[in-house]
Amino acid sequence: MGRLSEEWDLGSRPTPHDFSRLRRSDPPTSLTGGKHPGIERRNRNTWPAFNGGGSLMTNRRQFLKEVAKGLVVVGAGTLAPGLVRGREGLSVATAGLPSGTLEGSMLHALPGKQPLIKRTFRPPNYETPVEYFNEPFTPNDAFFVRYHLSTIPTVDAAEWTLDVGGDSVEKPLTLAYDDLTTGYEQVEIAALCQCSGNRRGLSDPHVPGVEWANGAMGNARWKGVRLKDVLGKAGVKKEAVEVVINGADSAPLATTPDFVKSLPVWKALDENTILAFEMNGAPIPHWNGHPVRLVVPGWTATYWTKQIVTVQVVSQPFKGFWMNPAYRIPKGTFPIVDRFVSQES
Repeated sequence: MGRLSEEWDLGSRPTPHDFSRLRRSDPPTSLTGGKHPGIERRNRNTWPAFNGGGSLMTNRRQFLKEVAKGLVVVGAGTLAPGLVRGREGLSVATAGLPSGTLEGSMLHALPGKQPLIKRTFRPPNYETPVEYFNEPFTPNDAFFVRYHLSTIPTVDAAEWTLDVGGDSVEKPLTLAYDDLTTGYEQVEIAALCQCSGNRRGLSDPHVPGVEWANGAMGNARWKGVRLKDVLGKAGVKKEAVEVVINGADSAPLATTPDFVKSLPVWKALDENTILAFEMNGAPIPHWNGHPVRLVVPGWTATYWTKQIVTVQVVSQPFKGFWMNPAYRIPKGTFPIVDRFVSQES
């Protein structure tokens, strides 16, 4: 996949007074390669203060009581019923979330992002305040961030490559960034990217997972090339069942399953499924999949693989952890016409 110029490792859990600490770890020249000296970046003054001061509200019962009554004001912000607002006037918590999530709902700015609602720090899961949804397209710097794994490389587009292969292609390909962006027809589509778990934190009873409120989604204009055009050049065999897609992110521990997803062949060949390299007229931001991510309109964001490095066309259902047992599709539960039959259970 070429050289990875940097790697962001969200290190040890920071304190409430310094959640903006990011440790830039020793990045490899490949997924397992050499290292460079690490640096540390700090960006203070991004967190709202409770009770008008610099410390968190210490009385848990008081906090929850105030949220339930719709009375909490964070910093100098104002409050709409059921919402806790930060000093920028952005909502940071929603009544109905689990108590720990309510207490931990704070605004924090990742590098290159506006202050977003931190749900987890490692891996980074940041929610868009609902005020940004007043416009049809969500700004890139306010777009939500969702990762399952915490080691997220910064990939240099000039060094990036995409490997296309698998047992159901005729001619394996390796494409450089320029090959992808200049060798195929470019298309643009407006599509909503929504996490499968959006509003999970508001479910009753509560269920495990990132306790999202309403902001694990964003709408954008995506520009790229059709995946089917790339697969057409490689040649898809008639026995193909799924297309397996992997990104460049990884976990600190080798025992953690890599985040690899698959699509049914028919969806991969849909004219609206694209390999995107622009978002709202600009290069896709680092936290949202730079340099190239998959866009799968109409399907939840778990299938929108970020920082794509490999595409494999296979003749058997993919059995990776994040497809089976995770993210199973209950058979007959959803009234959809076009089904993912090979992954139903």
